[in-house]
Amino acid sequence: IGGSIGMMLIVTVLMGAFYPAVDVTTGEKERGTLETLLTLPVSNFQMIMSKYIAVALFACVTAVLSLLALGGSVVFLMVGASTELAAELQGIDISKLLSLVPVLLLAMISVALLITAICMCFCVFAKSMKEANNYSTPVMLIVMFASMMGMIPSAQLDYRTALIPIANISLLIKQIASQQFSFPLAAITITVNSAYSVMII
Repeated sequence: IGGSIGMMLIVTVLMGAFYPAVDVTTGEKERGTLETLLTLPVSNFQMIMSKYIAVALFACVTAVLSLLALGGSVVFLMVGASTELAAELQGIDISKLLSLVPVLLLAMISVALLITAICMCFCVFAKSMKEANNYSTPVMLIVMFASMMGMIPSAQLDYRTALIPIANISLLIKQIASQQFSFPLAAITITVNSAYSVMII
């Protein structure tokens, strides 16, 4: 279950980032408002960063809401659990899981920033909204295949897999769900995703 949770959360963040990214890049070109923005007394870097921050905000809000929905589902299952399920849930240390929520939140924000950078990088080359929507397929496939790494039973987060963007977050979520957590690997994972997003932007 831990492996599939990572994939679902990452794909949800992708959905939250892609359409705002299309709107602030290709949508501006189609509406003819990009030319007006270019006449403002701001540098290209400032304009790109402002658009990036706006889209990243949508992605981060999506990540936080997804985590809240996941937490609510877990609480609902635990409160209304049958005796069989309650017996299985006895082995889970809830206080330990709750202490890892800030790490999970940081990981989701770092992947949201990376996915925002990837989406904007693809969308900026599109000339129309239709073309930008066509670009959503390869972006979605790249992100989905990378996030599916957490579903492979033999795949574990180590010092090599922590360097693979997106896949490392999926493996980190799997590690948190199985309560076999390593702070150094989590730090590397979050740093790697943040560094990739800076490079892409």
